[in-house]
Amino acid sequence: MIALRDKCVIGITANAERTGDNVLASLSIVTLLNPMLGYKKCAEIAREGYQQNKSIHQIALQEQQLITQEKWDELFNFIT
Repeated sequence: MIALRDKCVIGITANAERTGDNVLASLSIVTLLNPMLGYKKCAEIAREGYQQNKSIHQIALQEQQLITQEKWDELFNFIT
C-alpha cells in the first residue's frame, strides 16, 4: 500500500477540462433541464441522445432550439 501511494497516488491531479467534457457528454445531465422542459421532453431528448449517439447539448440547443446558449451556460456553469 505504501508503494502504491508513493508511486501512483501522490501527485495525481484531475484533468478539469477532460472531466468537464465527460460530464457534458453524459446523458444524465438532461435532469438539469427537467424543471424547464418537463420530464416527458427530457426523456425524449435522453432517448434520442442514446439511440443516435448525440449529446444533450446538440439535441436541446442546436437541433430543437429548446434552450438558448446563455441559459445553457447558466445551468451548466459549475462544470467549467
